[in-house]
Amino acid sequence: MTVRQLFIASAMASACALSFPAAAHADDKTVTYEVVSSTVATANVQYWDGTEMQPADGVTLPWKVDATVGDLSRGAKTPNHAEVKANWPSTADPDAAVTVRIYLNDKVVCQSVTGTGEADCNYATFSTYLDTAPPKS
Repeated sequence: MTVRQLFIASAMASACALSFPAAAHADDKTVTYEVVSSTVATANVQYWDGTEMQPADGVTLPWKVDATVGDLSRGAKTPNHAEVKANWPSTADPDAAVTVRIYLNDKVVCQSVTGTGEADCNYATFSTYLDTAPPKS
């Protein structure tokens, strides 16, 4: 294959990858994002849906949603993550705290509690997969 053919094939593959949403894989996991508070009534939330951050503005607390993200196992072939953020008007009341959580397989894998007006959780895996196959000639 010539350099020109490789360049054209690469450009076409990139265009196709940008044109189609990411396909679901058998190893993809569903996580549950949760934002709760006993003192704060509403918050602006952002969460990772497997492709991009999704806004959920002015939600009533408690709030919860499920999202399918990539393979979160330690042996994943690519890095993946689950992420949730919340912000709300900060008050002088130190008890005005909000808790954000990420559940994986009904187990809390990330939790953050704060009264500062912002809270976030990020659960990430980093790939240790190496393709050891020899390059094709």
